[in-house]
Amino acid sequence: MTEKQYTILLIDDDEQTHRLVRFMLRKQPLRIITALSFEQAQTTFESDSADVILLDWNLGNNHTGLDLIAPLHAASPAAPIIILTAHDSPDHIVSAMRTGAFDFLPKPISEARLIATVNRAIEHHQLIQTASHPNDPSFTTAHFENILGRSPQMQSVFAIIDKVASTDVSVLIAGESGTGKELIAQAIHNRSHRKHNPLVALNTAALPATLIESMLFGHEKGAFTGADRMRTGACEDAHTGTLFLDEVTEMPIELQPKILRFAQEHKFNRLGSTLVHTSDVRLISATNRHPLEEVKNNRFREDLYYRLAVIPIHVPPLRERAGDIPLIALHMLHHLNNNYHKSFAEISSAALTALNQYNWPGNVRELINTIERAIVLYDGPILELDMLPPEVLGQPPIENDIITHAEAEELHHTPIPAPPAPASSTIDTPAAPQTHPPSPNPESPTHPNEIIPIDQLERRAIEHAIHVCQGSPGKAARKLGISEATIYRKIKAYGLRGAES
Repeated sequence: MTEKQYTILLIDDDEQTHRLVRFMLRKQPLRIITALSFEQAQTTFESDSADVILLDWNLGNNHTGLDLIAPLHAASPAAPIIILTAHDSPDHIVSAMRTGAFDFLPKPISEARLIATVNRAIEHHQLIQTASHPNDPSFTTAHFENILGRSPQMQSVFAIIDKVASTDVSVLIAGESGTGKELIAQAIHNRSHRKHNPLVALNTAALPATLIESMLFGHEKGAFTGADRMRTGACEDAHTGTLFLDEVTEMPIELQPKILRFAQEHKFNRLGSTLVHTSDVRLISATNRHPLEEVKNNRFREDLYYRLAVIPIHVPPLRERAGDIPLIALHMLHHLNNNYHKSFAEISSAALTALNQYNWPGNVRELINTIERAIVLYDGPILELDMLPPEVLGQPPIENDIITHAEAEELHHTPIPAPPAPASSTIDTPAAPQTHPPSPNPESPTHPNEIIPIDQLERRAIEHAIHVCQGSPGKAARKLGISEATIYRKIKAYGLRGAES
């Protein structure tokens, strides 16, 4: 728990719960304010803001805590709401999460679980504040130029950038694709005395080997077929500024001595000329490979490596940057939400958990694309779990199978008819739980060589599970071991809503 004192608003019509929560949180640096009713909670919240809200499910007088979630969110979008309930059924939990609750706590309340949940809610609140308020001190610490990161690994990278930027030493940035190496190069340039001069970037991996030398050093007219005029190269164009060589270890081995000469002497010849030119540039390079492994395998010159890597910077992959995933996700949510004129205000706790647990092979670039995809395809105040792509949820990709949040809500409240009963069935009462193996399915193959298509078996399994779960797709999904979003997609794909006919 942070040393800063945070305010907890407890809304519960039971005074015993108030005393219990105060006792359990007595050692935490928290200020607790309370309300005993729906009406008192509205008055209290108008006069005293809260950082985290503990909200009872049943407030009496035909009011539930769900009735308060919307106005509480409207008053303070950054305050996570934790539902207290004695009815911790899956349907209650899903309803609370869909309405915007951050988490829930079952009654009777466990002290350890209460403290842990409140701590998570405070961290969530801090993240939202950091991502939403650029002037907040915590945002200043986590935001370095155009790079976000509060993890120790990224704070170390920021410290190195800050120290080397004012010098002219060569820097080699190594890291996986999508980690933001080009942003680090830009940050170094922006903080250097060359910031008002050009930053010229050249990706050597994106160019044919025959063109790299010309793109680097330029060429004279007639130097090769098609060279109908003189052209300057990146080394000359970056004079008095910074030259950024991206994917430098992809450079052909035969061209590396010329790069070494330029790195040492800042001198070069245009292709087709013997005239020596000099260019005053600062060299920054980047690679998504392990540069010393490339040296060991004779794909990159050792002397060139040490000339380029006077200061090496390793950019950690996103999966190793604890705490940075929700920070970046929330920041991009607010940024892209404005760009696309949408109404997203936050990410649900379930969605944040899924984002945290995913491995992110595409790193920050993939995370940004994931948030942008959800904002473009869906609408709503909260980015929910089922708005994330299947790969993030640990599911196989589904092509052309988009289901809107409104459709999911409609399906969630539409009971699915049971599959037709066998003709011999004459009793219209629920069957007793089976204590022996079920009898063969009447729709199973009647011949050992008969094969039923997988999609038919899947449809029957879903129909049967929904029937057993009394028409609840959410319960059926859990029994089948699939996500609720997946079962909604299957209901739509198989047209199960029309099963009455």
